[in-house]
Amino acid sequence: MDLGIAGRVALVTASSKGLGRGTALALAEAGCKVVLCARGEEALAATAADVAEAGGGEHDVLAIVDDVTDPAAPARLVAATVEHFGGLDIVVGNAGGPPPGRAVDVTDDGLEAALNANLTTSVRLAREALPHLRAGGWGRICFITSASVKQPIPTLALSNVARTGLWAWTKTAAQDLFDDGITVNMACPGSHDTDRIRALRASGNFRGPVGDPDDFARSSPSSAPSRRSSSAAPPSRSTAPAPPASSSAPPGPAFRLLGAPGHLRCRPTRPERRGGAGRRRHPVGSSPPARRRCGRGGPRRCSRRT
Repeated sequence: MDLGIAGRVALVTASSKGLGRGTALALAEAGCKVVLCARGEEALAATAADVAEAGGGEHDVLAIVDDVTDPAAPARLVAATVEHFGGLDIVVGNAGGPPPGRAVDVTDDGLEAALNANLTTSVRLAREALPHLRAGGWGRICFITSASVKQPIPTLALSNVARTGLWAWTKTAAQDLFDDGITVNMACPGSHDTDRIRALRASGNFRGPVGDPDDFARSSPSSAPSRRSSSAAPPSRSTAPAPPASSSAPPGPAFRLLGAPGHLRCRPTRPERRGGAGRRRHPVGSSPPARRRCGRGGPRRCSRRT
């Protein structure tokens, strides 16, 4: 599948392991020049070698040891990318999730840390990248988050709050940026066999089946074709890139990628179906009855109140 992004420059954060690593590999396979970022130098070096092999070689890969949750890191990463490759076209924001916990047990410090890692960090990254995307008249921003933006997970209250906040920001920013040729999306994976899910299972905060991360790759709305390989294969060929680089995708969809066996599907979350930006069921300011016939959709009825 030709995504039309060969030669583009992509920055993928938290990309030494898991779904971030798979995303970087997919982008390299699609012909992108890829910038990797992670805290662990050893794992990052190993991923950089794999990405170079999957793509155009060592000269098309830049690996940077950094912690993307550091408030100054997004600016450093974008600057290093532009200095090395001369520009930036695709940004994939990813960061590790916060610790588990119930809603009534969250602390101020825990909430602040979760919001920084899984909301503010992504906003900073997009903000730093935007001048370069606008300069090129084209850009793709995708955040890897969680299916909890659709259905909160009871034992992951901090993650629920932060990622749902990012979903709201993404939807809002997408409308502002679409006329600039820049789309903003979220890939919202369910349970896949990554280090985080294994840790949650070990601590008793997760039960149930998990999906093969290679299936996550195949289900992505704009992923490059993935290939079956050994158990030592990278976790996914995930979002390469999401949103689709070769089409005028609707701004702001959050694509749910649910990975449990028998439940794998890829579809926009409910507000983004039928055209991407949702649809108003009755005029703003009107006072419809509790139930009324929708303007579209045949006999379906709307119970929304203003």
